Amino acid sequence: MKLFIGLIAFITFNMTTIPCFAAVGTARAELPTNKVFKGTLLFWLVASYVVSMAVYSIGTWWWTAFIWAALLVGSILLIKARNRKGAQVKAKNI
Repeated sequence: MKLFIGLIAFITFNMTTIPCFAAVGTARAELPTNKVFKGTLLFWLVASYVVSMAVYSIGTWWWTAFIWAALLVGSILLIKARNRKGAQVKAKNI
């Protein structure tokens, strides 16, 4: 499952990162100085990385929490089923 979550994080990074040379050229033409332009590119990359990292972290945490919840619910249902069988056997023997 981590592979699937990693794939979604990779897609998230690609969807939020610098889109194409045309967008970079437009940003360069619109921004006043070269220093601001480099800061914009750096912000673009850092923001994309942070968002994809958050997607991966939340995704792996969510999946881990789901597995633990499934194990807990399964254990409770198994215990209840065994108790029900035990009660039926005792009722038969009486």
